[in-house]
Amino acid sequence: MEDFVWCLDSLSLKRKRRPIHIAFTGDSTVRQHFISFQRIGSQSTVFAQYPFHEDRNLTSQVLDNLIVSFYWRNLIKEDLIADFKRWASTSDHNHAPDFILLGITAHHIVPNNVTKGLQEYETLFVENVLPFVNRSLTLHPQQKIVWLLQNPTMEYAGPSADRKVRLINPEKIVQYNSVIRRIFKGTRVVIWDAVGVLVEEYLRACFLSKFHRKDKSWYANCQDFIHPGYRALSISTQHIINHICNEY
Repeated sequence: MEDFVWCLDSLSLKRKRRPIHIAFTGDSTVRQHFISFQRIGSQSTVFAQYPFHEDRNLTSQVLDNLIVSFYWRNLIKEDLIADFKRWASTSDHNHAPDFILLGITAHHIVPNNVTKGLQEYETLFVENVLPFVNRSLTLHPQQKIVWLLQNPTMEYAGPSADRKVRLINPEKIVQYNSVIRRIFKGTRVVIWDAVGVLVEEYLRACFLSKFHRKDKSWYANCQDFIHPGYRALSISTQHIINHICNEY
């Protein structure tokens, strides 16, 4: 906790006591990092009770009015485009997040025809989002944007899983991550894959312990076909905090 507070104070001092804004933007995996982040900062679980698909803005007066936001953005649609368009339309640093953790997992966008679906996704992103991402980074030199690569998943989602779930497998995720790397190549966006090994070890431990599948128990350890369990996710969030804080 002491290191966490010292880091955020250092960020604020570097910005001349301007409120720091950390934005978690994406789908359920990013939302769980948002919840994990504020738990580390507050030792509270109250935010886990919030509805899943709603935006949130939290402010801490103790930490120089630190703002921590979550924006539910599971598709490349008007709301995600509008976010970056807004941040790219002003040079006022107070109106754009300092740190953006961004990520959308493959099961939201990969259809039966993987090749065609990924081509359409890449075109949509490059034409409608990437120009504003680059402009926002240009207007706000202190800003950092990190894309959270999707981690490997359970290959078998259980007999009760619906057909849509069965369409997502590790091979498709590898293809999806390759497209993401190509989209952001040559930009200042950081591709975050530092927790991949951690998640692979988590999956290996689940199989070694002969876990019993209960697919409706989302986010529970060894009971989720897409998301890492709570413990693995908590460690991942600490890695993200380290990334934010390292240069300070």
